[in-house]
Amino acid sequence: MQLELDLRAKLLAFPLLRQAAEVRQVARRLDAIHGVEAGAYWRSVVEDLDRRLSSFGLAREQIDIELWAFFDAVQTELLRQCDGGSPQKGLTR
Repeated sequence: MQLELDLRAKLLAFPLLRQAAEVRQVARRLDAIHGVEAGAYWRSVVEDLDRRLSSFGLAREQIDIELWAFFDAVQTELLRQCDGGSPQKGLTR
């Protein structure tokens, strides 16, 4: 009996929540639009990120974790922008 090992690892070298430029860009855009337009924009961002992460071969569970972390990062950035640039206590990572 021969044992075969699959030593390939799926590694996300730079998680979405740490992609500061993209987080800031999405937060700025969401801050500038409202209502249906904001909802449509957010859905397009999530669909794009989902496709990107899927192409890396990540499992559905890991993709969902990454998307929620990105959502949290965008929300934190929106709060930071509203607060004049300084993170609110308790919202930093």
